[in-house]
Amino acid sequence: MSSTSSTNRCDVCHQKNGFRGIHKLVTCGKCGVAVHEKCYGLVPSDGPAPFECRACQAVGKPIVGRYGQEEQTVVTKQRPTACQFCSVDHGVHAMQPLFDKAGSAGRQMIVDKKGYRDLAWVHTLCALFLCNSPLTSGMVFGAQEDGDIDVDSDAGGGDDDSDDTDIEKEELHHFVLEGNDTGDDQATWLAHINEFRKGLKCILCGKVDGDGKTLRIPIQCSYGDEGEIQEFRQRHQGSRDTCYLGAHIGCAMWGKDEAGEKSKYKRVFYYPGGDDDNPNLTPEEQILNKVQCCCYCPMHAEEIHNKNPKRLKKNQQQTSINKKGSVNSTKATGTKKIRSNDTSSISQGLKPPVAKRQKSDSSAIGNSTMKTTTTSSSVVAGSISASTSGSTSRRSAASWLREVQRDVENGILQAKKEKRNLSEETAERKLFWKKKTELSEIEFKILWKDAKENIKKSMKSKQKPQPQPQPPLEPHNIKKSTKSKQKPQ
Repeated sequence: MSSTSSTNRCDVCHQKNGFRGIHKLVTCGKCGVAVHEKCYGLVPSDGPAPFECRACQAVGKPIVGRYGQEEQTVVTKQRPTACQFCSVDHGVHAMQPLFDKAGSAGRQMIVDKKGYRDLAWVHTLCALFLCNSPLTSGMVFGAQEDGDIDVDSDAGGGDDDSDDTDIEKEELHHFVLEGNDTGDDQATWLAHINEFRKGLKCILCGKVDGDGKTLRIPIQCSYGDEGEIQEFRQRHQGSRDTCYLGAHIGCAMWGKDEAGEKSKYKRVFYYPGGDDDNPNLTPEEQILNKVQCCCYCPMHAEEIHNKNPKRLKKNQQQTSINKKGSVNSTKATGTKKIRSNDTSSISQGLKPPVAKRQKSDSSAIGNSTMKTTTTSSSVVAGSISASTSGSTSRRSAASWLREVQRDVENGILQAKKEKRNLSEETAERKLFWKKKTELSEIEFKILWKDAKENIKKSMKSKQKPQPQPQPPLEPHNIKKSTKSKQKPQ
């Protein structure tokens, strides 16, 4: 049984039931995943209705898929959890089938897994984000069960001038990945997809996608992008820099950082749009009526979070309350208020006021104002100070490098001497320095990478065999003259 949920959040947009007054949340009667009808591509219902997600429907059902050019029948034994567009392969999330081509000839793709083959599935969030992002629009699109492109939903498609007001709306059934069919257009889209796979690397899972053995598609950080949500763009107004880091959508939403912890800051934002059938919308409502999506690297996700106007206002109010409480406490205790020119207070052991340093707003990584689909390791990991120049209230990552390197290298040498596990020793040192430095995820990741490279070079140089001292050279044999000395007469 399924019912409208009032407490859960949509697995796609992470908003509650009734978001913007029109989005109704339904829950799968088997797995319990909650989705908005619009986000999952369902036909809007008037009241509570039974709902079973696509992933649960597929369990135990024979499905004809395609592996390359060969059709095979596969029976799914348990609910699918692995997504082909990201590295997240666990958890109960909204899923939909991935087909190799549009139309009635399309079949659900079959992919290789460890020791067996299985049907291809994708997170609804991953697919919808790729459909609607300006950078990847056209790579993936949604289709109905008969294979027709779903032009009426947020799952992509194309322009359609036909009058379809009398046609009954159909549900979004699956997604189609471009580049698997024949033709010049398909080759162009395949090249575009491969450009993303080769030029970007997910900073969260660290997996390489450009080897041609995966369907994962990374996307570039939305920081400074032309298609960035205006509200977020205003939070870093004045900075024209572009971030060159990449991430898979699912990894950014549900993946953990390299320390194995969940992110404190939201990295993926997907807004499903509004009422498509309402022609009487104000300009502001028309903006909200469109699908909007952004994905940020860990560092810029933290900046977007901290510069939320509501959060800034709340912090200012809290600061004001603290100041008033401090003044009232001073009056109550009768403590003398120190003036800047009152030198008598200094002689009594009190410190004069000190001007605080101003924090810079610069936190950019890249140095280009143009958005590009390629990246370079030299740009990403080249300079720690470039990614940390925006903070003056704490030490930069560059200032920690020598200290971290020396400590970890000494720990490794000691562990070798005591015959302890080097992996455990390194993991403990890493966790210790991550907490001690209080750097952001991306800053610490770059710091740790540089420290490891330096340690590797240092250890390698120490392992080089020392040149053996050369034996002393043998003195040259001096031939004695065979002539006998003549005695003087």
